[in-house]
Amino acid sequence: MWSDNEAVVDLLNVEHLVGAVLRVVKDERLDPVTVGVYGDWGSGKSSVIHLLRERIATEPDLLAVYFNGWRFEGYEDAKAALASTILEQIQEEAEQPTGGKLAKVKTVVVDAVKAFWGRIDTLRLGKHALAVGANASIAAGAVALGATAAAPVTVAALVAAVLASLAASGKEIDGEQLAALIKAREAADAKEQRDTHVSVRDFHKAFAELVQKLNVKRLVVIVDDLDRCLPHNVIDTLEAIRLFLSAPKTAFVIAAEEGLIRDAVASRFAESPAAGGLDGRPRASVGARYLEKLIQVPVRVPPLSRSDLHGYLNLLFAELREADAATFAQLCERVRASSSYDAVSFHAGNAKELLGRDVSDELRSDFLLAEQIAPVLAICAEGNPRQTKRFLNALVLRLQMSADRKVMLDRAIAAKMLLLEYFLPEMFRTLALDAAAHEGRAETLVDLEADVRGGAGDGTATPRAGAAVGTFAMQAAAMLDNERFRTWLRADPPLGTVDLRPYVYFANERFALPVGLAQRLSKAGSRALEQLLGDAESEQGAAAEVTAGLPLPEAAVILGELTARARGSGVDLQARTSPLHAMVAVAKKRPEVGTDVIAAILGLPYEVLPAGAAILIASLAPDPSLREPAVRALRTLSAQSRNPALSSAAASRLKTLESRAAAAAGR
Repeated sequence: MWSDNEAVVDLLNVEHLVGAVLRVVKDERLDPVTVGVYGDWGSGKSSVIHLLRERIATEPDLLAVYFNGWRFEGYEDAKAALASTILEQIQEEAEQPTGGKLAKVKTVVVDAVKAFWGRIDTLRLGKHALAVGANASIAAGAVALGATAAAPVTVAALVAAVLASLAASGKEIDGEQLAALIKAREAADAKEQRDTHVSVRDFHKAFAELVQKLNVKRLVVIVDDLDRCLPHNVIDTLEAIRLFLSAPKTAFVIAAEEGLIRDAVASRFAESPAAGGLDGRPRASVGARYLEKLIQVPVRVPPLSRSDLHGYLNLLFAELREADAATFAQLCERVRASSSYDAVSFHAGNAKELLGRDVSDELRSDFLLAEQIAPVLAICAEGNPRQTKRFLNALVLRLQMSADRKVMLDRAIAAKMLLLEYFLPEMFRTLALDAAAHEGRAETLVDLEADVRGGAGDGTATPRAGAAVGTFAMQAAAMLDNERFRTWLRADPPLGTVDLRPYVYFANERFALPVGLAQRLSKAGSRALEQLLGDAESEQGAAAEVTAGLPLPEAAVILGELTARARGSGVDLQARTSPLHAMVAVAKKRPEVGTDVIAAILGLPYEVLPAGAAILIASLAPDPSLREPAVRALRTLSAQSRNPALSSAAASRLKTLESRAAAAAGR
């Protein structure tokens, strides 16, 4: 199996990105400079950072220090954590017994660092000390009003406390006394602001002097995993960079998911009500404007293209088969040297040349599997390396478990079934039920596969005469326009005549496969799912917006979980915060998943669907890409007889859509 950690060797062919960041860091005209290494969750940002650190280690005039914000989450003030980490690593470098990059200035640097620790302590305790000091002058009055040192007294708090005191005890407080307390509070606030300004100025000056003593061309501070932190820690870290640490001869490299950082900024700073600038053009969000000011040079890690992902799969399999790490690293170097942006970099045709030996039968089999699954992964995983690795790990684990039970699954069939389970979970569920009802074979697949392969199908994928029209057939009809589903159907091998029961059996949740939510959702995805399942309509709307911006694999997982909740007992599907409404809200923000949502609704028992489900499906029809799937779904619902109210609502909505279409055509 494959580790989920950052790459030790460059399998992703991101050396050009590493080189770009390094060139910016070394450019003395950009001083100081902050570089943003942006990419989606699992896109390879940390791999870029790891390779960058290795490159900087070979540069005698550059000194890198590394800060992982997530490791300090909940333990320490973010500003102090960043500053103390920088000091610790500078001191460690200076005190290396064999002589590091700071060997010539060891004594000067160590003394300067030791002198600096007091400022870190002040920074760490600053917000508490300032708060207590600011309230010291009115402590007596605060105690009289029921305030505490842990809750700094404000003007509003004073007034509220006075009113509470009067209401509770009937005691009167002289107006002059209250005015004096308020005046003291205002004076304390002013002093706090002056002290904070002086503290920031002195800290910045002292840090700049420390950097000058390092005797290197650039101190490079690398900040990783910032997008995993809570919003207030994200802002505190960015503020520390902006206020305290951005000094001559420094460079900051921040690796994060751009959208999450923007959201963190937006949570701290209120958005301006103005809709546009003076020129009438739409204004960027407050998060975008903040990042533009802080990050001078953005470097984005792109998703893997189809050819890149295919080569990546082949390299992962070669890593699995290659016992010697050094030999594998050399292979990666040769692959990079011979790669092209529009071709598979490592494949069966050039493997012998790049490996320097004959290709084993096992690796040839791996190449065939990669060729089978690469087209589906390229679309469904959107070129995300982490999702690709986790899919392969799930596949390997499933095959190992079946072998332990003396059941030998065909690897190609298992891979195709897992692709459906992983990226279209609702379709997998109904396919499994359909197969179970027909001695393991899903006859609907025969027609679907023939249709997409240009075979005997008539282009409509209508079930053959005598074939049962089950839930999977209806869902498949709604998914005919979905390119992910069609690509899956085209993938080898065809499954229409295969007994799928053993493959469904080993998909059982009791095996705790790493296909679950915890393994596949980023922090933003987990938070969005929590809000989509909540009772607050406003939060659900905001979460739908976030989900629409997530990578497709995460959006698919969230929709799968919403569908599972909708199927559960005791769920009010008519409520405006129900899972049904949440699914449709996501589809409206991201029409790409609209067919998934329609198919999921059709897969629910008709008896539990409210009549409003027809209204929700019809609300997706205004999007051109979803009109036909919505119309087909409404026809299906209007024809069923198990839920008359739903049938009537679907027929009514279908009639409305058709009349609108006729009116539009007559214009």
